[in-house]
Amino acid sequence: MTAVSCNTGQVTVQARRGTRELIDSLAPEWRTLCSRAARDEPFFRPEWVSTYLAAFAPDARLVLLEARVDGRLAAVLPLVDTRSGWRRLWLRKLQGAANIHSCRFDITCEDGPAGEAAVAGIWTALRGTRGWDLIEIPRVPQGGAAEALLTQAARDGYPTGSWRGFWRPMESPYIEVDLAPGEDPTTVAGHAHFRRNVRRRLRRAMEEYDVCLRRVDEADAEALKAFYELERRSWKGKAGTAITCSKATSEFYDGVATAAARFGYLSIYFLDFDGIPVAGHLGLRHKGRYYMPKVAYDEDYARFSPGQLLLRGIIEDVSKDGPAVVDFLGLMAPWKADWTEKVLPHSSCFIYRKGVRGRVLHLGRFALLAGARTAARHPSLEPSAQAFLRWWKGTMTAQGWRQSGPHSTGSSKGEVG
Repeated sequence: MTAVSCNTGQVTVQARRGTRELIDSLAPEWRTLCSRAARDEPFFRPEWVSTYLAAFAPDARLVLLEARVDGRLAAVLPLVDTRSGWRRLWLRKLQGAANIHSCRFDITCEDGPAGEAAVAGIWTALRGTRGWDLIEIPRVPQGGAAEALLTQAARDGYPTGSWRGFWRPMESPYIEVDLAPGEDPTTVAGHAHFRRNVRRRLRRAMEEYDVCLRRVDEADAEALKAFYELERRSWKGKAGTAITCSKATSEFYDGVATAAARFGYLSIYFLDFDGIPVAGHLGLRHKGRYYMPKVAYDEDYARFSPGQLLLRGIIEDVSKDGPAVVDFLGLMAPWKADWTEKVLPHSSCFIYRKGVRGRVLHLGRFALLAGARTAARHPSLEPSAQAFLRWWKGTMTAQGWRQSGPHSTGSSKGEVG
């Protein structure tokens, strides 16, 4: 246990080691903390992290850091103790308990001075923990508490960096919705041509089918099965990336749906043509925001753009409760760009151990990869650059590669555009 004093009172940090049962034991306090956080989103709640561990890392060695201010839980950071590398170049990593399906991850902390002091206390505890070569906190939204942790580490002379996308930046689009009663939901989109196109396709669909928007707020087995089947029949099934293509991924989304329904933020949406689902969202509604972790549509109905028609209906539905935000999650894509240009940047935060080993590891990620990316843009150098990238990919976990893309900060400074 680490205790430090600060001007907001006594900060006490405890680092506990064990399995995901540690998260379950802290869950009630953790949820209360979420309600006091600057960013209260489903992805930072204990049930989300616990479900990730149960599905993807059931045997993980968990390190749970809890920071308390005057006895009140003020910050939580769940890390997984892992080893990764290539041949003899192994490194011990403390990595945020998340992957690509987690959508976002951060230190859950109280808003205001108490939260800031708690994050500083967590860094003090991590700095005094022996054995780690690298701390990696993935998919942190801009302004997240992990950025403050990175600043603390850089101030103490540790090599640090933030990873913001390899070929393109990790930016998640979103729409701010504030519709008047009866206003057309497509008005939130910026392009008149797109708005006309959506209205025209809706008219055509209604001429041929009974078009119905349907929402399911419970973890209904039939509704989940219908969504999974819709996704499996799409290009995701052919590519092997649909939920049902992986047992672990299926367990994760089953668990997420059950937990979200239990705490009142599950919203599974379907667009039905004559009672047949042609598009669907495995969605979440929480604190005035709608999130879409998974989307799918039936390609046999592509001429109607059923995914866009579904989103139109969802925007209309969520706006009934007043101003809202529709958060696409994931990276920008053409169908998302039709609706918005606004994005929330994300980064993965890295802190390396002081010393030669840490600086070499930092150099490998933030200098060599940056050079390879630049070289890959030149025809004469592209083959060599791609060969290096293939080799580097082999040294990383799938999660690490998917989150790759350099932008170094802090000590050992260097920036990549």
